[in-house]
Amino acid sequence: MVQVPYKGGAQAVTSLISGETQLFISSPAAVQAPLQAGRVRALAVTAGERLARLPDIPTIAEAGVPGYDMNSWVGVFAPAGLPKNIVDFVNAEIKKVMDAPDMKSRLEMLDPWYMTPQQMAARVKVDYEKFGKLIRMTGVKAE
Repeated sequence: MVQVPYKGGAQAVTSLISGETQLFISSPAAVQAPLQAGRVRALAVTAGERLARLPDIPTIAEAGVPGYDMNSWVGVFAPAGLPKNIVDFVNAEIKKVMDAPDMKSRLEMLDPWYMTPQQMAARVKVDYEKFGKLIRMTGVKAE
């Protein structure tokens, strides 16, 4: 494969639809409309588990690359010294927003995760180790 760097997802999706590129790794949200319109086809999801919104699409591990699990995520971070009561309050408010029916429908294609601060800290630790190993193994350098 040859990497083709685009400045944004919209350009990459357009390139995929036009046949200029043959493959695009993306969030499901970025390809939702062309996927529903039948203009692109999902081959696999990079996560370790199938997505609730795309239950018929296999994972890359299921499609033949055992152990493959590459999930991207977005988190909310704060200064290290922020008092626990404020962290807990903000976390509870985030949970309320994520559980609101109108927000659930907006976030549905993203398969959002809610985590406690402790779960998030554990996730960050696991990903630092996983990506650190991958960087060392491949020798990849930031450009």
